[in-house]
Amino acid sequence: MDALLAVPRVLSACEGEITSICQAMVLELTEQIQTLEDRIKHTEVWSKSFMKRSALCKKIALVGGVGPITATAMVAAVGEAKEFRNGRHLSAWLGLVPRLRRAANHSSKASARGATPTFAPC
Repeated sequence: MDALLAVPRVLSACEGEITSICQAMVLELTEQIQTLEDRIKHTEVWSKSFMKRSALCKKIALVGGVGPITATAMVAAVGEAKEFRNGRHLSAWLGLVPRLRRAANHSSKASARGATPTFAPC
């Protein structure tokens, strides 16, 4: 039995044990949860439909663990990713790898062992 459908029955069984204001609040919250669940279902249907039509989404979904929601979100946020020089820059933008940057007090001359890059926090 769907838990949301059971709420009114449970509340009526608790008549007199909880206030009418509390009952009204629980019923209102139950309706809001049901509305959100309906919106989620609608969004999932839309997302799957869009993915079937988008070649880019299909390519992204080939990555393990990436489904319709992630693929469509990626296309919405990044598009074809032409503004990134390579995959590492895209990964850094997504927060998957650290971004390289020079330390502010680091001189432009490399030491004998080479300059050590610093990593920006993600």
